[in-house]
Amino acid sequence: MASSMRAAEPADGGSSARQKTAREAFQELESWTRTGDALGLPFHDIERYVVEKSREVTRLLLQQNLDARSPGVTGEAARVRDEDGNVLLFSHRRPGERTQRSTVGELQVKRTGYSRPGEDSVYPLDEALRLPDRIYSYELQRHAVREAVKGPLLKRRSPSLNSRARGFPSGASRI
Repeated sequence: MASSMRAAEPADGGSSARQKTAREAFQELESWTRTGDALGLPFHDIERYVVEKSREVTRLLLQQNLDARSPGVTGEAARVRDEDGNVLLFSHRRPGERTQRSTVGELQVKRTGYSRPGEDSVYPLDEALRLPDRIYSYELQRHAVREAVKGPLLKRRSPSLNSRARGFPSGASRI
């Protein structure tokens, strides 16, 4: 199964200088479903492959959204009010990136940080996007918390997170 599925992928393993767009990734997946390789596979192998590649299409869509945004440049300096209402100038500007882990994979956020002596740096884009301080997106954290608060007994009695996302109940007794 794996060797026939790899045939539709770029020879360099997908690591090209230019990032593939979500549209290109979707078109490749759509084309693959009609190839002789795909038509010769059992349905469960096709389903697994399509779900995996669809997650990558979704990740690329999110990355494209992030890439289309300004890196949070506010000019020569960022103005920040402290708790007393005083305006502080953060004039040291540094472009950079941060990794954001999401429910569909890792994303890179291009951003500009502003700093001043004795103060933590500020990142206007992080604030505009309402990114958490941690590397994990709020949605990924929500999924993790939901699964963590379920005990083994609760797991048996209530539909899983995956069944809610798919819109139908799951579990061994339903299969």
